[in-house]
Amino acid sequence: MASRSGCGQSEATRRGYRTKELAQDVLAVMDALGLGKAYLIGHEGGGWLGFELCLTAPDRFSAFLAVNTSHPWPAPAELIRGAWRFWYTALWEYPLAGRAVLRRWPSVTRFLLRRWAGRSYRWDEAALAEFVKSSRTKGQSRAIEQMLWQFVLHDIPALVTGSYRHRHLTVPTLLLSGEKDPVTRPPRPVAGLRVEIVPGWHLLPETAPRLVAAATREHFG
Repeated sequence: MASRSGCGQSEATRRGYRTKELAQDVLAVMDALGLGKAYLIGHEGGGWLGFELCLTAPDRFSAFLAVNTSHPWPAPAELIRGAWRFWYTALWEYPLAGRAVLRRWPSVTRFLLRRWAGRSYRWDEAALAEFVKSSRTKGQSRAIEQMLWQFVLHDIPALVTGSYRHRHLTVPTLLLSGEKDPVTRPPRPVAGLRVEIVPGWHLLPETAPRLVAAATREHFG
């Protein structure tokens, strides 16, 4: 089965970027690999997708570690206060315009990656170049645009109208939130979810891998 994500060098199809569709892709890959149950880790957009997976198929996941992301049960005031932090998505999400920015102005991507890693982090220039390169191809730039646009069309309205309030988290979940993260702030606790504020910024897996690994071992046992 081909991935629809367009992440890295994976194939990027033209459709199928709604969160619910991406969740079905993950479950189908697990089926193809013969994974009846798994531990789950997701960062940022992958963390949001992880919540959908745990709500859709809780019997498939033993535990979930979410990193630098929001959960689906924010208070209305939380939504309003935090909306401005996602200003950068306006550059990438609009059809046709988003992919053009990604492909023609890589300096925007480079600036955001540096900002999300924190001022003290020193990027390996080859690694930074690879991140930027993978977002500039025709397929990948369109995939990024489509995932963000589908979030605007479907997930944001669901958050605003409180569509998740009747869906309950049963998979043991830990959410790591960088104390200096300029994008996502620590969300309010909800049933089944433990929030832990840790030193760091938005790209914890890249800038604090040992911290994330230690949290993974502790949470997954």
